[in-house]
Amino acid sequence: MNKKNNYSEILKDIEKWESTRLENQNEYKKETMAVVRYRNRYGDEYTFTKLENGDVLWEGDFEYMRSGNDYIDPSGGPFIKIGQMLSHVVYGEGFNVIVEGFTNTKNGILINTKPHDYDPKDFRYLEDRDIIGGII
Repeated sequence: MNKKNNYSEILKDIEKWESTRLENQNEYKKETMAVVRYRNRYGDEYTFTKLENGDVLWEGDFEYMRSGNDYIDPSGGPFIKIGQMLSHVVYGEGFNVIVEGFTNTKNGILINTKPHDYDPKDFRYLEDRDIIGGII
């Protein structure tokens, strides 16, 4: 939530954050499929790391957040809930999965996921043109 005007201070913060993040990876040090950084409306940065088993490790500042039985909402976002497709929040390759649950870890929040099964060549929904009033 702090705004920094000095570019060198921002670079130092990023280097410090990266070194801390790498030190804390011992619990989930596995081959990862994808890593995406997300910056919310307050400038807070979160990292989403897709793990080998398909789950996603969500790291960042969770000091101020709301949570319920089926959602987690850090101050400034992103709001993520069970049943949601993660790729609608995290725009990155390999995050086309459905959120099944959350587990707190010492490194952040582990998002339990399941694959989103779909056929990208299935266009049957276009056959019923009456849905849009027969405009076609």
